[in-house]
Amino acid sequence: QSTWGYFSFLWPHPCVTLDQHMTQAAVAAATPCLIKEVLLAPPTPNEELGNLLEAALNYFNSSQYKFAVETFLRARREWLALLHEDDTMPLLDIFTMLALGSVYEAERLDELALIQFQEARQISEELPPAHPVRSMCLSFLGATYFHLGAFDIALETFERARMLRQLSFDDSHPDVAALVNNIGVCKTCLGQSHDALALYSAAHSALVAALGAEHPRAFTALRNIEKSKLRHSDPAPSGGAVMVPAVSAVAVRAVGKKRPRRAESAADAKGSKTKDKTRR
Repeated sequence: QSTWGYFSFLWPHPCVTLDQHMTQAAVAAATPCLIKEVLLAPPTPNEELGNLLEAALNYFNSSQYKFAVETFLRARREWLALLHEDDTMPLLDIFTMLALGSVYEAERLDELALIQFQEARQISEELPPAHPVRSMCLSFLGATYFHLGAFDIALETFERARMLRQLSFDDSHPDVAALVNNIGVCKTCLGQSHDALALYSAAHSALVAALGAEHPRAFTALRNIEKSKLRHSDPAPSGGAVMVPAVSAVAVRAVGKKRPRRAESAADAKGSKTKDKTRR
């Protein structure tokens, strides 16, 4: 059984890099940052599969997204080939969908990412409510809604994720605090800056207590506090709400639409889009 470690995927879209050269006005106008989830790979039945998943992660981290997708799918196929014909492994399917969705999200293909995260969420509903994968699927889904500018849907999704996570952990747990931060980010983008500041502060306190002040999650919450305070002192003409593009109609149509439970489905969709462009 592999002791291969875990995946840690970034959500680059909403995060704005801050440095000492930025003015206070620039910081105030910056969109606050979501805290990313850590995606754990299921224990692999042999070392070869663990190495294959690690190769997929290396492709992802080096921005070789096509090879990352192919390797994730290959790992899933080889893993399933080891199972009995009647066996199923929902955690493997969920992991593959979340991994593929993260790759598509890094490519800014948010609509394909949304499909993967929706399918993962549907399968996860077969698990007990307190299972950590249930809240994780919702968290990935909430981040994609956020990237698409659907802040109200993202807020609702993150709140549902927090409710499920609180079945297993109290508010002092860093994974709960991460969702509290992300709820605050959504509220900031909906113009509810006062509520957001209170959420950032609560998240920061919990993260510092659990992980230390120098941990990246605690630092992210602290930066969100700073940006929220600056926004209060220098409000934007819109009253503090962040201006965003309209939500993609394609993405909205995808929400709630049942699709076959195949990890390859979004990969097929991506290939179809490429073929359509070639025909034109």
